Amino acid sequence: WGAILPVERIVESDKNKIGKLIHASYNVPLAFTGNVLPSPVSKNIKGIWYPVRPAYNAQMTGPIITDENWIPVVKASKTSYTKPVDLNKSVNPELENAYSRPNGEKQPLIFAIRKYKKGRIALINQWPQFSVGSGTKYIFDSQVLTKGYDGRPSDFLKLLVNTLRWLAKPSWEQGTPGGYVTLPEKLLAPNEQPKVLKQYRERFYKYTFAQLNTIPKKNTRLYRGVMGIKTALSSGKGSVKDYAETAKQLGIDFLIFIEDFDKLTSSEFTELKSQCKQYSDDKIKLFPGYCIKNNIGNYMFFYGDNPALLPDYCLTGPDKKTLYIQQTDKDGNYTG
Repeated sequence: WGAILPVERIVESDKNKIGKLIHASYNVPLAFTGNVLPSPVSKNIKGIWYPVRPAYNAQMTGPIITDENWIPVVKASKTSYTKPVDLNKSVNPELENAYSRPNGEKQPLIFAIRKYKKGRIALINQWPQFSVGSGTKYIFDSQVLTKGYDGRPSDFLKLLVNTLRWLAKPSWEQGTPGGYVTLPEKLLAPNEQPKVLKQYRERFYKYTFAQLNTIPKKNTRLYRGVMGIKTALSSGKGSVKDYAETAKQLGIDFLIFIEDFDKLTSSEFTELKSQCKQYSDDKIKLFPGYCIKNNIGNYMFFYGDNPALLPDYCLTGPDKKTLYIQQTDKDGNYTG
């Protein structure tokens, strides 16, 4: 349709145009724009508030790019700009054909309309919860639709009404509105969909009661192992080779090394993985791993055949040695 949703996030540089979703349980910033352009749907639209919290590889409201067939309606404010999302640091699934402008865009477009064949299209890149989904419910409290923030209202509901009337106008003029037939399953809740009911239907398995009293055969192989070993690479003693040789003498089948993340360098971890591979054989299997403290005080273990060290953007604390689990502010106070 001649439009792209770029992998960019909107930044509002004017603090006077920043608000927040008052009833949200975590921080959801809102941004204001009065950058409304002349269009068939712009009547009585003075400004709107829109959510700008980052989400996954995007944002709760994102910029749009359109070709000459589109009519621009609303842009972010004149003090706003976009920044490309660094997908190299993303923990979310890869995007197909991801596009972004290297230097971003000042006052990016966020709402547009166009005619297409016999119909019309409107486009906004925004989470629907804030408007047509749950916009009037307690959490959203019509802030994006009408109430706005700090005495400055939002005309987004007016914009939606204007747009819906514009979209429907050709059908009304022809005297043939409607015609679309809604599929019955569209009106069902997700858990009532036939495919879902079939997938989770209770299953019955045939078995004999006599089999319930049996025990594993004598020749069933049971594997014994030890988890939590620390070598001299972090806070322990000895080497991978030492532990492997001792374990084989004791008839142990596997060892899981859990080194201290805050005492382990990248090169030492590479060495740990190399040694585990080197000294594993048909008698014993060695697994490299580490433990790390998270910012709510618990310790988490990571191990496997080829585990990776956590990247910096998953870490917090002055030394970047703590796993970031719970949302905090710059002073370490919990906010989420």
